[in-house]
Amino acid sequence: MDFMNEFLLPVMIIVVLPIAIVLIITKGRLKIDNNRNQLIQAALEKDPNYDVKELIKTLDSKGKTIKEKMLNKLSLGCIAGFLGIGFLIFSICLFREFELEPLLLASIVLIAVGFAFIANYFACKKLLAKEIENEEQSQTDTK
Repeated sequence: MDFMNEFLLPVMIIVVLPIAIVLIITKGRLKIDNNRNQLIQAALEKDPNYDVKELIKTLDSKGKTIKEKMLNKLSLGCIAGFLGIGFLIFSICLFREFELEPLLLASIVLIAVGFAFIANYFACKKLLAKEIENEEQSQTDTK
């Protein structure tokens, strides 16, 4: 049991988990790219004179706006911060009865990540104010 706690668990967390996350994200992006390529090929098969540049432009325009991305960062920051505070309270309440030092460390990391996302939101809000206004105006102009 000591071998698992002292060696195997840290190796799994430090090595295997990041590799698995990168693999999942990469496969998802490859699937999205393959679907886009199939859509473009199908459009060209139906009409060889079809404007591919216009199709690519319409496919790319469906992405999130700057404001949506910033609000996503704010919500991720709040979620991570509140989870970290919850874990911190839980680990402090039960720290004397059990050995919950990893939970205490995880709570501190979650709080730090949450504050980083929230700080990123407020910094981007100041820096990208003009771009957000221009994006909102262009959306209202097209409607």
